[in-house]
Amino acid sequence: MDDTGTLSLPIRLLHSHLVATDAALADFISPKALADLLGVSERTLQRWHQTRRGPARCQVGRTIRYRLDTVRAWLTANETRPVVRTVGRSR
Repeated sequence: MDDTGTLSLPIRLLHSHLVATDAALADFISPKALADLLGVSERTLQRWHQTRRGPARCQVGRTIRYRLDTVRAWLTANETRPVVRTVGRSR
């Protein structure tokens, strides 16, 4: 801070960059966070990705992230309704 109590220009620029970065990544979660939410292991998420069964993911270098909207859409697409069985009905 300078004498007036405000942040210097380089610090303000760094701060605005960090806020923008946090906002840009706010819709993404890590594999660990997703595995914890779904009650599966990170290895299961990897297997699902390899067999194209799991939610789509983004990868930059070695960093993997899942978009929350994509995870919600995947969960919705995999919903199943219970099967109602009737006893004693013949066709």
